[in-house]
Amino acid sequence: MLRFFKTNANYQIFSLIILLILVRLPAFLYDIPFLIPELKWQLTGEQLAAGNLLYVDVLDNIGPFSGLVYSAIHLLVGRSTTTYHVLAFVLTAIQIFYFTILAHQKGLFKDRNYIPGLIIIIYYSLSFDFYTLSPALMGNLFLLFAFGAFLSQIEKSGATDEVFGIGVYIGIAFLFYPPLFIFFLWILVALNLYTGVKLRQQFLVIFGLLFPITIVAIWYFIDAHFSNFYQYFILQVFEKRQFILNDFSGLLTSFVLPLIFGVLGFFVVLGTSKYNNFQTRAQQIILLWFVAAVLSVALMPFLAPMQFIPFVVPMAYFTILYFASFKKMWVAELVFLTLFIGILIINFQGFIPSFSKISFSKLDEMRIDNKPNTDNIINSRVLVMGDDLTPYKNNKTATAYVNWSLCKSEFVNINNYENVINIIQNFEKDPPEYIFDQENLLPKVFQRIPDLGKKYVKFKEGIYKIK
Repeated sequence: MLRFFKTNANYQIFSLIILLILVRLPAFLYDIPFLIPELKWQLTGEQLAAGNLLYVDVLDNIGPFSGLVYSAIHLLVGRSTTTYHVLAFVLTAIQIFYFTILAHQKGLFKDRNYIPGLIIIIYYSLSFDFYTLSPALMGNLFLLFAFGAFLSQIEKSGATDEVFGIGVYIGIAFLFYPPLFIFFLWILVALNLYTGVKLRQQFLVIFGLLFPITIVAIWYFIDAHFSNFYQYFILQVFEKRQFILNDFSGLLTSFVLPLIFGVLGFFVVLGTSKYNNFQTRAQQIILLWFVAAVLSVALMPFLAPMQFIPFVVPMAYFTILYFASFKKMWVAELVFLTLFIGILIINFQGFIPSFSKISFSKLDEMRIDNKPNTDNIINSRVLVMGDDLTPYKNNKTATAYVNWSLCKSEFVNINNYENVINIIQNFEKDPPEYIFDQENLLPKVFQRIPDLGKKYVKFKEGIYKIK
């Protein structure tokens, strides 16, 4: 396969398209699992499409641009997981072809061929949750645009005022996927190391970053809701996360092969001097990209393979360098075949029944399909007070409380007067027909707000129904 894509011909673009389709075809044939994050994004899009305002009428910490995309999807097709997967396919294809064309035009590698496209297709297939339209996937596109614009700066004798555009790309990426904010440091450090950027141009990068963020902030300010934007988006970006080592076990299994081959490629680069000055700088910039991606883990709202999409480009880049170092093509083909089959097995074990005995990285805790609705409540407006969003699968959301982890404090700290007012206002504006009290908080809430308690009666254990 390496030999085939080593041919530098334009028709190879179509070969890459066919390969991408073939790699993803099993996911469409076997129906990849429906995940809790996907449902939450659909719920957010549903609320926004109904005219509600993010961070005000819909309390979630999703990026505003991601919310806008999910809202547009719901307006056009409603809740459609298939649409999410199709758009993710298109977006992935754009990123693959952009990286491949960039490698050709800028001469990132010693030989111009289509092996970069081949490797990055495989790495975009590391896990079945890569196949949905996640904020990380959308934001990663603008990281690639920033990288391409940065390479153009290196080609010139010094940095130009076009660095403003690089900052804009990072700002847009941040508004899609907040953890990508850390890549602003990547750009700033790389510009200072490799372009001789002046103070004025550094400020241009900062202004570029702030430009799209400021536009969104001004919109909320004019609407008199800037405090909500600041509280539920800006502050939440830097909210302290607590991850345990077990959270990383499945992730490490999913990424073990790309990491191994990426590290091998890195050491190959250290042991050779056959690359020109531009290629050497590009290698160092990609290494800084990887460092920024590692730092961004601390800002991730939850851990899942899809959140690690920003790692794909640096891992693929150094893997390409590793395969370029082989002198015997048959050895390279054999090693590549091992990598290819290994990644497909890691991917397929998550959703193909015949691979079900393999137990890693199945994202079992995030699957909606594994948690059937046993309450026979459908087509109703419900509120779920807990992390299990299964009741929303066949129902609509009520109140602003879409993201429970973000809203839980209002119900826990029920003695706080402001929290009481917020709960009353939310229930009066959009009263749920059913409340799924998974954490047994409603008795205290009803005791604190008797008028609200009079409106509901216990339907089942942990479920309350409006009278």
